[in-house]
Amino acid sequence: MRTSHIHPNLRHLRTHAMLREAGFVIPVLLAFLQLRGVSFAEFMAIQSMFMVVMLLANPLVSPLADKYGRKPMVIFGSVLWTLGHVVMWLGYGWQAFAFAEILLGIGIAAYRPAAEALLYDSLASVGKENRHYRTLTKQTSLQSYAGAVAMFTGGWLFVLHPSAPILASIFANIGMVLVAVKLLEAPFAKPIAHPTYAQMWKQTWVSLSNTRTRWVVIIPGLISGNTITLFWSVQPTWTAAGVSAAVMGTLMTIHFTARGWFASQCPKLVERFGARMCFALCIALVFMGFVSMALLPWWVSFVPFMLGSGLGYMLADTIGNDLLHHNVPSAIRSTAAGGFRLFDRIVGILSMGTASALQPVIGLEATLMVIAVASAILATVALTRLKT
Repeated sequence: MRTSHIHPNLRHLRTHAMLREAGFVIPVLLAFLQLRGVSFAEFMAIQSMFMVVMLLANPLVSPLADKYGRKPMVIFGSVLWTLGHVVMWLGYGWQAFAFAEILLGIGIAAYRPAAEALLYDSLASVGKENRHYRTLTKQTSLQSYAGAVAMFTGGWLFVLHPSAPILASIFANIGMVLVAVKLLEAPFAKPIAHPTYAQMWKQTWVSLSNTRTRWVVIIPGLISGNTITLFWSVQPTWTAAGVSAAVMGTLMTIHFTARGWFASQCPKLVERFGARMCFALCIALVFMGFVSMALLPWWVSFVPFMLGSGLGYMLADTIGNDLLHHNVPSAIRSTAAGGFRLFDRIVGILSMGTASALQPVIGLEATLMVIAVASAILATVALTRLKT
């Protein structure tokens, strides 16, 4: 049976994810912000702030979906995500874009855990939890294909007019809101008697602290968190090498198309090799991506970058997401998903912060090598503790 026929939410969540991934402005974000008076240093600081906002917002907003419902938080987050891009379109200078990133950070912290919880809840409501991983990877694949189209279009839209990509993103965001309104609230076990944040996080901490679940959070976080630095290192590195906005958009199109195909292959890899071996593969791919970015020309490093930032990220994130939802109770599913993303963002902030601190001292190439070695060692040590 096609997953879209199992529950109507699956189709709506898939469409919502595809519209969210339609980041027309992403491949030209640095160039767009520079035209609006933002320097490269301010750009990196704003990106770091975006992750800090998500870090702080996650523990505050993700429990709300467990208390008041998944659908309201998906709508709320989608609205903030849209407003963030509107501010980015209208603003000038780093202050305006910092405010835009605050809205975007809170928005994604609100809708992503809620949407992930709603996906599993929707399948569980019809007794199809065993279809979660395939449903998740199919959704991830389609949203990556949508991102690929948006990346390609965004690069060329920027050539026509610098504001065109951000306007296209806003229209896609409005579509997100409209789709979110059509979602159905799936049954889930609500916490008793309106618990406080502290009570909900205490229950979540207990659930995430058992031997199996703990490493399901830590290992994907160490892998996917570092791919944030890998991904955002591409624009300044390749721009400095003379890559134009249109070419950057084309390369990102190829990258996101590959990510879509990688996601579609994840179930086959997991079935054949198991979660542990797949995590080991992810560690190797991310390491290879960093090393190639540090040592090789951009046109050579592109394939290792795709494998690290694409397959490495997709495989680790989807396995972790699936194992998490199978191992946490319904009453704290969104809170737990927020905790999963919280650790991911902590790693991302530390990784990007390390890059920002080391780059002026030892150079970009050496910085990427340091992150490559450190992330590989930490993830490998964590992998030895995983019980599957």
